[in-house]
Amino acid sequence: MSYGPVSQCSVCARFVSPWAAGDPSAGQTCEAFPQGIPGEVLDNTLDHRQPVDGDHGVRWLSDGRPYPGESAGEPVEAAAGHDITPGHDELHHWWTKGPGLARWAESPHPWTTLRDQLLEHVPLAAANRMASEWFHEVFGIWSGERKGDNPLGPG
Repeated sequence: MSYGPVSQCSVCARFVSPWAAGDPSAGQTCEAFPQGIPGEVLDNTLDHRQPVDGDHGVRWLSDGRPYPGESAGEPVEAAAGHDITPGHDELHHWWTKGPGLARWAESPHPWTTLRDQLLEHVPLAAANRMASEWFHEVFGIWSGERKGDNPLGPG
């Protein structure tokens, strides 16, 4: 079963980018397949929302984007439940526009506070990426911008 050109792995919070791991020549891995993701998963022949031999019980988890082949405007399984907000998933919406925003935006170190709270829901690499993108979305500045002279304070 093919879902198109986008691999389900590229929108999975459990995916480990070879560049982020420090070895761009390494094979593609994830929490489910630390020794290498099978080609049938990478090319969407196998839907990893279902069990796949050798995945140690670890399944696909949205990194905030919809599963390949599903529109962001339709209900899709998202990181924290069913997406009912067009273009967003519940986790993203909750932390950037909903009640979760108050849990980190007024903190002395908002990026760090957000990242630490996201770690309760997603792996470290996904939490770092989400915290950076969402910090930028909310404040209009990257957390490390302006060489330490960030008006919002350090991270």
